[in-house]
Formats: sequence, C-alpha cells, structure tokens
Amino acid sequence: MSMWDRLRKGTQTVSEKSGELLEMAQTRAAIAKLETEKIRRFTELGELTYRVYSREDVPDAEMERVCDEIRELDRELEAHRERLEGDTLVCPGCSRPVKPEARYCSECGQSLRPVRP
Repeated sequence: MSMWDRLRKGTQTVSEKSGELLEMAQTRAAIAKLETEKIRRFTELGELTYRVYSREDVPDAEMERVCDEIRELDRELEAHRERLEGDTLVCPGCSRPVKPEARYCSECGQSLRPVRP
C-alpha cells in the first residue's frame, strides 16, 4: 500500500468518525429537546389534574391528548437513546426502531434503502 493510499484511507476514517460524532451530537440534542417538551407536557397534565381536583370542568379528551403526547415523547426518546447505544436501527423519518432487514418503516412507511447519488 502506497503512502497516498494510506493517507486516503486515514482521511476516509477521520471523515467517517467525524460523521458519527456529528450524528451522536445531533441525537443528544434531540433527546434534550424531547425531554424539555416532556417536562412541559407533565406540567400541563399537572395543571389539568389540579383543575379536576378543584372541581373545575376539564374535558377527558384534553387529559387524554396530553397523556398521548407524553407517550409519544417517551417512544421518541427511547428511539434516540437506542440510536446512541447503537443497538438498533431507527427510521430516518420518524425515529422509530426498525428491524435491520426491513426495507420500509412499519410505522411511517419511509423507504429504508440508502439513496444512491
């Protein structure tokens, strides 16, 4: 292997590693954003619960909506955390875990095949 081949291979390795680090940083930022949103939803749920306790009229649909949003945030957080651990593949469209052999996401239908330039 020539010096130029080794240099090219080293440059490629550095490029791949920096891409991995960037993806990890983006995933961590997404986790922080989702955790902040989850705190907002818990606060909203707490306010609704207090209104119920105070005998104010709170529609069940409103409480159900907030609980559903919290469950969705939990699913997204789990997918991002798994991505950081590298245990599973996730859909680039909806961030849900997908099986390695899957061609399409079972949740949103996005193609999981790499796009060729």
